[in-house]
Amino acid sequence: AVLCLYHMRRWNNVIVLCRSFNDATCFAFATTFLPLIIGAQSQVCNLSSRALANTERYLAEAKSIFEADQKALPRKVLRQLALQGELSEPEKLFKKRLTYYDDLLKRQKRLHAVWDQFLQALESSRALVARAVPAAMEQLRSSRIMLAEYLQGRQAFANRIARGLIADGEKLGQERALRLASVALVSSYRKAVELLRKRQMTELVVQALHELGNLQWLEGDSSGAQTSWSDAVDAAYQHVYAIKNWQKCVESAVAPPQTANRAEMMLLSVVVLAKHARLTTPKDSTAHLHAALFASSILEAILTNSLPHPSHRILFSLDKYRLREIFCGLRESRLLLPPNAVHGGVDGLVFLGALAFFHDTLLVANYQLSRCLPVCSLYNYIATDICRNLSLVVKGRLLMAHALIKSQAFDSAWFVLYGISKSHDQPRSLLASEVMDRMIAEMPDVASGSPYTPYRTSEEPFSENNKQALNQLFEFSISPGDQEARDAVGSHNLNSFQLLLMQFVISIGSSGRVFTKVGDVEEVERLGWLEKADGKLRELWKEVTGNEDDIEALASADTAEGDQQLAMPANALGEQESELCIEIRLLLAHAWEARGDLGRAVLEVLYAMRFVQVLATTNVKTSQDCNMGGSSYLRIHPGAKVWNALRRRMVQLLVAQGRYKAADAHIEQGLQECQSSNDDITRIDLLASKVRVDVMQGHLLELRGSRMSGAIPAAQCCIILAAKRLPVPPACAVVAKAVLSQLLEQNPALAELAGAASPSASEQLAQVIAGYGKGDDPNETLLLDAQGKIIVSPIAQAMQSKGGGKAEAGLWQKLDEMMTQCLCELDSLLAIRGFELHPHHLNGLFDIDACSMPLVAGEGSGGGSQDRLGLLPKAWAGFVERPVSDAREPPNIYLELMPLRLHCELRLVRLKLDVGSMQEAEEILREAESRLSRCVFLLPWLYVQFCIMKFQWRRLTYQLGFARESPPPDAPNDAIYRDPKAFADGKCPPTDSPLFRTFVQRARAPSLALGSEWVPPAARKGEDDLSRFLQELVEVLGMAAKGGGHDYAQ
Repeated sequence: AVLCLYHMRRWNNVIVLCRSFNDATCFAFATTFLPLIIGAQSQVCNLSSRALANTERYLAEAKSIFEADQKALPRKVLRQLALQGELSEPEKLFKKRLTYYDDLLKRQKRLHAVWDQFLQALESSRALVARAVPAAMEQLRSSRIMLAEYLQGRQAFANRIARGLIADGEKLGQERALRLASVALVSSYRKAVELLRKRQMTELVVQALHELGNLQWLEGDSSGAQTSWSDAVDAAYQHVYAIKNWQKCVESAVAPPQTANRAEMMLLSVVVLAKHARLTTPKDSTAHLHAALFASSILEAILTNSLPHPSHRILFSLDKYRLREIFCGLRESRLLLPPNAVHGGVDGLVFLGALAFFHDTLLVANYQLSRCLPVCSLYNYIATDICRNLSLVVKGRLLMAHALIKSQAFDSAWFVLYGISKSHDQPRSLLASEVMDRMIAEMPDVASGSPYTPYRTSEEPFSENNKQALNQLFEFSISPGDQEARDAVGSHNLNSFQLLLMQFVISIGSSGRVFTKVGDVEEVERLGWLEKADGKLRELWKEVTGNEDDIEALASADTAEGDQQLAMPANALGEQESELCIEIRLLLAHAWEARGDLGRAVLEVLYAMRFVQVLATTNVKTSQDCNMGGSSYLRIHPGAKVWNALRRRMVQLLVAQGRYKAADAHIEQGLQECQSSNDDITRIDLLASKVRVDVMQGHLLELRGSRMSGAIPAAQCCIILAAKRLPVPPACAVVAKAVLSQLLEQNPALAELAGAASPSASEQLAQVIAGYGKGDDPNETLLLDAQGKIIVSPIAQAMQSKGGGKAEAGLWQKLDEMMTQCLCELDSLLAIRGFELHPHHLNGLFDIDACSMPLVAGEGSGGGSQDRLGLLPKAWAGFVERPVSDAREPPNIYLELMPLRLHCELRLVRLKLDVGSMQEAEEILREAESRLSRCVFLLPWLYVQFCIMKFQWRRLTYQLGFARESPPPDAPNDAIYRDPKAFADGKCPPTDSPLFRTFVQRARAPSLALGSEWVPPAARKGEDDLSRFLQELVEVLGMAAKGGGHDYAQ
C-alpha cells in the first residue's frame, strides 16, 4: 500500500501511513519504512522550495509592474498626489500585493524550516541506526532469513522423503547440503551473538541464543543446545551459571519487572528453562525440579508484585482471581508469542507446554504444590484470551483442579470442577464484546434450576453441606452435544476430568478417621464413596486402554510359574494417556489403603510398575522419526520421575503393611535407581522410610569396620541431603529429624558416637547404599563364638561406660534445637501454602460494642463477667460464630501437615517442661490448642497427649509458683482491664470511650475456635472446681480408652 501511494506521489498519505504502522508495530519494521518516509518528506521539502520560489517570483514581478506603471504617470499627477499626501493607484496595488505576499512568504518559510527539520531528524535517525548497530543487527537479520530458508528447505526435503520422491544418490547430496547449511547458520548466529553482546543489547542476545539452541537441538547437538540455552538465561539475569545457582539468582537478580520489555524477556527465559531441563537433561529429575522452582519464582516475581494481581500464590485459584493481563502494556504478540514466525519468541503450544511441564514436575515430586497455581492461572489466560482454544482451556483448568486437590484446597477445587462441567468462561470470538467478570462462588446455577452446594474445607466430610456437595460431584460431567464438540474438548480432557472427580472423592474419603463403634453410619457412608469411586476408575481404565482390568489375574497368578505378563493395551497410548493410566492405578491403591486392604494397594502399585515396563518396550521413537538430527531415542511413555514416584509409593505401603524386609529391598533398589536418575526427592523420601524400617527392626547404629549403618546414619544423611539439595526440606525429612531426636533422647550414649565423625552427604549416602547386602555371615559368627573371639563393638563399650543414663544438659539443648528446626521447617512449608494460624482481622475495630464500657468495678468486660470455659478443649467443637464484619476466611482443616506440626509441638513442649521453661511451654501449648481445631478427624492419641502436656504444665506452674488467676469481679479497674481475658470477645469500645486506646493496644482478634481456660478465674461461691476438673479428666480417659480400641461396652 505504501509503495502504491509512493508511485502515486501521495506524499502526505505515505508519511501518515508509515508513522501509524510504526506506532502499531512498536517500530519493528522502522528500518524498512524509514527510506520511504525520508523520500516522501524530501519531495514535500522540494515542493515547499518550489512554492517559496514562486512566491518570491510573484514579489519581483509585482515590483517590476509597479515601477513600470509608476514611471508611466505624468509628473503633474505625481506632484499633486504628493501635495495631497495620497498614493497613486499603482502604488496602492503594489502595497496591497506586498502585504499579502510578505505574510504568505513568512508562513511558507516557517513551514519549510519545520519540514527541513523533520527531514533532518529522519535522516539522522537513519544514519544513527546504520552507524550504531550495522553489523550486529544486520547479522542477526540475515541469520533469521537464513534460518527461515533452511527450515523451509528441510521440511520440503522431509516431505519428499516421506512420499518417496527422492532417489538414494540425490538423498545423500541433499543431506550433505543441509548439513553444510546448518553449520554455516550456526556460525552466523554465533557471530551475531558476539556482536550483540559487544553492544550490550541484552534482549536480542537472549533471543539469538534461544534460536541458536533451537537450531542445535534440531540438528542433534544436545550439549551445544544446553550451552546456548544456559547462556540465554545467564544473559537475561546477568548472573553467571544462573540455572546451577538458581537460588542465589532469585535472591539477587530476579526482581519485579519495571517495563513490559523486561517482563517479556523474563517470560521468554521461562520457556528457555523448560527446554534446557526437559530436552538437554532428560534423566536428571532434580534438575527438572530446580527448573520448576526457578520458573515459578520468575512467574511470581512478574505476577505477584504488580496490581491488580494478588500478592500470594494461593490467591490465584480460579474461584478467587481471573488473570486478564500479564503486565501493564505487555503485548504478547510482539515478542513472546509472535504469529507466523520462526524466530523471536515461541508459539502458543510451546509456551503452554513449558508451563504444563513445570506443573507436572512439581506434582510428581509432591513438593511445594501451591507454586502450581500462578502457573495454571497464566496457562488459563494464554489459552482462553490469546490462543482461544477450547481444548487448551479445559486442559488448563484441569491442571488447576489437580494442583488444588493435591494441595488440599478442596473448596477451590470443587468450584473449578463445577465451572468446567458448566462450561463457564469459554473462549470468546475476537469481535465479541467484553462483559463484566463475576466470581464462580457468586453466580447462581440458573441453568439447572437448583442451587449448588459447594464443598467447605472448614467442615468435616460428614456434615450435611459437604455430603450434599460430594453427591453433586458424582453428577458432574462434560457432555457436549455432538461428536464434533467432544472432539473440540478432547478425549484426554474428558478422561482427565473423570479422574479428577474420583481423586477428589478418594482424597476426602482417605482422611485418617478413627471410629469407635462397629457399623458406624459415617464409616459405612465413607466406604460407599470409596467403592463408587473404585468402580468409576475401573470403567475409566477400560475406556483409556481398551482392555478389561486384569489385575485379578495378576493377584491369582502363582509366583512359582514366573511373573504374570500384562496384556498390551488395545488402544495406542501416548505419554499423556500412559500417565493417566498410572494415575488411575495410584488412585485405586489409595482407595484400597483407605479401606484397610494394604495387600490390594500393594498389588495395584505393582501392576502400575509392570505396566510402565510393558510400555517402555514399545513406546519409543528414534530422532529420525521426528525429523531431527542425531541418533537418540525419544520416549512416549512415563519417565523416571513417574517410576520413582511408584517406587516411593510401594515403599510407603510396604512399611505400613509391616513387610520391612520387602520395603528394605525396594529402598535398596530405589537408591540405586536414584543414582542414574539423580532424583533427590525420591532419595530423601526413601532414606526417611529406611529410618523408620531400621527403627522398627532395632537397627539404630551398627558399625562394620569404619562404616556405620542403621537408623541414625540414615536419618543424618536424609537431613543433610534435604538441607543441601532443596530450598526447604520436605515433610519426610522433618519426620526423619524428629525420629532422630527421639532416638537420641532415648539413647543419650549414641549422641557422641553419631556425631563423632560427620562425613559429607555424598559419603554418608555411599555408606548407606554400601550397607545393603553386607550383613554378618552366620557361619562366621558361630565360628568366632566357638573360638571365643567375639569382639565387643565400640558402640556397646561406649554405652556401657555411659551407663545408659539420662541425657546431659548439652544434649537437651541440641534436642530442643532440633525440634525447633522441625517447627520452623514445617512453618515454611505451611507459609508456602499460604496458611496463617492467626489471620489478620481487617475489620477488628468494626465490631463495636453497643454501649460504652463503664469504668465500674465488676461491670466491664473483665474475666469476672465471662462464662467459664473448660480446663481442656473439646476434641472437635467446630468454630465459633463470627459477626458479619469478620473478614477472615474459615480455616482449612484438611492440611496434611497440620497433625505433624501438632505432634512436633507436643514433643517440644515436653522438652521445655523437662528443663522448666514454663513460659515457653505455655506459648507453644496455646498454639497447639489453636491447631487442634485445624485437624480434620483429630487422632485421639494427639488429643490425649495434648491433655497430658497441659495437665503437667498446670501442675508444675502450681508447684513452682508460676500459676496465675483472673482478678475477682470486685477488683479495681486497673486489675480487671490488665487481665488477658479482658477483651477476649473482641468487642471494640466506642471511639469516645476511655477504654478505646487500651483496647487498641492490648486486644487481639478473637480465636476462630473454641478454646479452654488458661488463666483460671477467681473462685466463685457454690462452684466445685475439683469436680469439674475430675469430670474433664474422666472424659479424656474415656476418649483414650475408646480411641485405643478398648470400648468393652459395645
